[in-house]
Amino acid sequence: MSSYSHNTNYANRNKNSTRRRTSRSSTPEDRSQKSRVKERETHDKRRNRGKRSRTSSIEEEEKEFSKILDRKRLEKILKEKDEKRRLKEIETPDEKRARRLAKKLQKEERRRTETINAFPEGIPYTDMNNPFNDTNLTETFIWKKKWESEGKGNVSTKKAEKVNREIIAKNFAEMEQLKRNRETREAAREDMEMIARDQERRQCDWNRTEDVFHLKQAKLRSSIRIKEGRAKPIDFLARYISYADESCQDVFELDNPLTYFPKDSIDDFEDLIADVQVYRVIDGQKNKFYWDDIETFAKNGLKRLLEARKRSTDTGTVHLSVQEEVLKIFKGKTYDELEQLESQIGAKISNASRSWQSNNIREEQMNQNANDSDGEDEPKIEEKKEDAIEKPTISDFEAKKEQKMSPEKAKYDEKQIPQEAATTTIPFAIQEFFEADDEQRDQMYQQVEANNSLEHFTTVLYECGRYSPAFGSKSQTMPGIEILDVAEDVKKLDGSRLTRHKKEGTEELTAKDQRMMEIAKQGMNQDEAVFSVEEKLDKQNFLWSDKYRPRKPRYFNRVHTGFDWNKYNQTHYDIDNPPPKIVQGYRFNIFYPDLLDSTQTPTFTLIKCDVPDFSILRFCAGPPYEDIAFKIVNREWEVNYKHGYKCQWTIKVFSLFPFATILFSSYGRSYVFVRNCCRFSNHPKDTEIDWATYMQHVEVYENGQRNYTEIRGDTGPIVDCFFGYPAGHLHIYRLFYHLTDHGKNIRCAQYIFGVVYLANLLLVFRLYFHSGKIPPFVLPLVCLTSYRVHSIFVLRLFNDPIAMLFFFVSLNLFISRCWLFGCVFFSFAVAVKMNILLFAPALFLVLLLSNGFIETFWLLAIAALIQVLVALEFLSFDCVAYLSRAFELSRVFLFEWTVNWRFIPEAVFVDRRFHIALLAAHLSLLAVFALKFWFRSSGGLFNSLRKLLFGVRLRLDAHDILFALFSSNLVGMAFARSLHYQFYCWYYHSIPYLLFSPLYSPNNQIAHIRDGKKLTFSSKQIAVRLAIMLGIEFCWNVFPSTSASSLLLHALHASVIVLSCRSPTSAHSPLKRG
Repeated sequence: MSSYSHNTNYANRNKNSTRRRTSRSSTPEDRSQKSRVKERETHDKRRNRGKRSRTSSIEEEEKEFSKILDRKRLEKILKEKDEKRRLKEIETPDEKRARRLAKKLQKEERRRTETINAFPEGIPYTDMNNPFNDTNLTETFIWKKKWESEGKGNVSTKKAEKVNREIIAKNFAEMEQLKRNRETREAAREDMEMIARDQERRQCDWNRTEDVFHLKQAKLRSSIRIKEGRAKPIDFLARYISYADESCQDVFELDNPLTYFPKDSIDDFEDLIADVQVYRVIDGQKNKFYWDDIETFAKNGLKRLLEARKRSTDTGTVHLSVQEEVLKIFKGKTYDELEQLESQIGAKISNASRSWQSNNIREEQMNQNANDSDGEDEPKIEEKKEDAIEKPTISDFEAKKEQKMSPEKAKYDEKQIPQEAATTTIPFAIQEFFEADDEQRDQMYQQVEANNSLEHFTTVLYECGRYSPAFGSKSQTMPGIEILDVAEDVKKLDGSRLTRHKKEGTEELTAKDQRMMEIAKQGMNQDEAVFSVEEKLDKQNFLWSDKYRPRKPRYFNRVHTGFDWNKYNQTHYDIDNPPPKIVQGYRFNIFYPDLLDSTQTPTFTLIKCDVPDFSILRFCAGPPYEDIAFKIVNREWEVNYKHGYKCQWTIKVFSLFPFATILFSSYGRSYVFVRNCCRFSNHPKDTEIDWATYMQHVEVYENGQRNYTEIRGDTGPIVDCFFGYPAGHLHIYRLFYHLTDHGKNIRCAQYIFGVVYLANLLLVFRLYFHSGKIPPFVLPLVCLTSYRVHSIFVLRLFNDPIAMLFFFVSLNLFISRCWLFGCVFFSFAVAVKMNILLFAPALFLVLLLSNGFIETFWLLAIAALIQVLVALEFLSFDCVAYLSRAFELSRVFLFEWTVNWRFIPEAVFVDRRFHIALLAAHLSLLAVFALKFWFRSSGGLFNSLRKLLFGVRLRLDAHDILFALFSSNLVGMAFARSLHYQFYCWYYHSIPYLLFSPLYSPNNQIAHIRDGKKLTFSSKQIAVRLAIMLGIEFCWNVFPSTSASSLLLHALHASVIVLSCRSPTSAHSPLKRG
């Protein structure tokens, strides 16, 4: 202690000596500078103090002035009120009335101004002047129900008017834009029409230029061939049309054009006619007459050569030498002489009998006229020729004069002679003519000829008897001649016509056929109708048609119709307003009672139709029956066991099957041909519920769409009826899309889902095994008791099994203490479907108690990172669109598809207050479970959290984890706003665990030993739990759901909740302290 004090005193003495040396070493300049600094600081302090005092005084003055100003204003207002009150006291009644009227007018003017301002500027509509005749146009309409559904029920009137004005302004702006667009389209249409007219004009000019070009080319070809000495007849003939052309510089002699015609070659004449046609098209109407004459001469020459060829093989025509003699007669005559000769020949022909040379002579005369009229008007020649050909070569009446009617033709039945046949122009009665003998009839003919009434007389005779021979007597009739009565013949003819044109089935049924029809009509219901539309077949020729009369079989067919409840119809229709019915199957009853070969089984064939939606079903049995066909809907036939079509051929009456059949039956010795064809399912196809929509979503994604709100299918956007579909769903079904040939190979998809189902069962069985709470006989029940779950997993191809598969993988990892990978798979399950979030409250507490606060935070962060990575491309494109669509929780469901709330009114079902009440009940019961029944082995949730605050983490066994997660999901299902049929798989595998796990009790008599623990069960407990499971299965299989099934489902949910709360506790050991 003495040394320590000595050292301290020594240090203090050194410090004081140093301070004294420093003060003695300072100079006078330093001391003066310090004094100046102190004075400056003192001066600044005084000045700042003065400024603060002046500022405070100014503020006080301003406050005082404001008070005075407010007082003056108040005094002015009070003074004005007093003055107004005084004026009211002294005013007269008239003044009072005028004042109130002015006030009312001012208020109305203000209201009118506000009304005018209801529309944006530039809209001159009022209540009394608008094109809609709406006297309340300017009033603001508030759609209360819509605003309440959008959460805007408490919006003020002013804000509503403002929103309304904005909407009106937007609509009018859109209308103006549409008007401008329409004007733009009209202007563009006019421009296009003008462009089209210009194009047509240019096209016409091009065509005209092209014709001129082709004409020049033809002339050039002709001149080249003439110069090279290989000219054709058309080349020489074409030079004559350029003779009148002033631009032509060629020099040639105008010889007779006929000298250039071919002489004896048929091919040359045909080539000349073809060339003339080409020049006629190119040259147009400019030299039409010239080319007509050339074509006439060419055709005449061609015809002459063809006749010469024919004469060389036919001896019945005019000889060539005779023809040359005829031509010599016409040679050297002028045109007038030829016309005179033509008239003489025509007169001679009309007075003489018909001769085979007449046509030849007239033809040669016309040719000679054409030769002599070269250069004249060719149409006149053609007209003369046609007129000459059309003239009758012999008078029919004069020919009748030369012939006498035979006596046999003059006998007629008196019944066939009409009374109006008698006429005054004939010198005798028609009846007298029929009764006269041959000599008298000859005299009557002479009288008719003398009176020039032969034409009228023959006409009357034709109308009376049509020149039919009259029947005399049977004794005069030659043997072998069949005598037909007119009336009987007409009757038979009418009968045959009716037989030929009658429809099938119009004949009266025999007693046997009637019994067949009665048997076929048995079993018809309201969804079936008679089907009797036959399809026409080609005419068939049978070898046995000469022996047996071919006929079509009788039939009685049915068509079965029903509703197709696919996803689209589920969305747009309900039970009260069903969709249109479609054909779901057929039943054919075709009868073959007289089939010759009873050992031959009738057959049917399916023929493709021109319309792809239909096909033709053709039935063939054999003689004496023709084939018969019907047009049916072209759909895939079912071939499954007990659902396919059946083909049966029996000899007795066949009763109809429960499913659609096609029957061919008979009675007694008849035969029955039973065909169950065209069997369509009475329900929509298993995969048409959501699979087609999923594939459409994937196709939209494959086409490059990354806006999640624009990914749609036939049934709407990419959302479920309960939760939204995050991006994981789209990626998984994109994989299925490529594995199943763009969704077409449904069978492959069902195999994939079958593997998913088996994997799901294995994971559930592993959970049961590690919990040690489930007896072995429960496992077969889980596999075999639910048809609905089999359908959801394997047939329907929903995304719910995929989400549950990922969840059960994560749950197996959780009970194995693999928290990181468990959170990864749980996040993948949420990325497929959001119903997995029903397990989230219990999972959060499990993670927190098992891992602590920091590790739980990192595990949740990793799960969130998985969600971001899965949806990265959608988040980067439009984050808001993805989050609003994928995690949408505010959808309103359809009442007709609910399973659990059928017993309440629809108005309550869609009410938002009902939804909030369900949410509150869900959270309340969840809190009760968390506080009272979860983690009871460690003293409850509060004790577990208190231990966690002191660093003690729990090692939860499999039962605590499973019970917490399964009960959390069950509570969410019990208070769900709506449950649809595919949601059954969400909690189906957890119900057996919640029912049978509380049966653990070591004091019971019958026990199952595992790991030293005794699991015992009584038959009563087992029966109750099995009844609950079967009741839940029954409720989920009632379609459509009823009020009774919904109430029963809620009662069973409550029973499961109550029975699951009796779970026994087990010991837990702390994991560590840290």
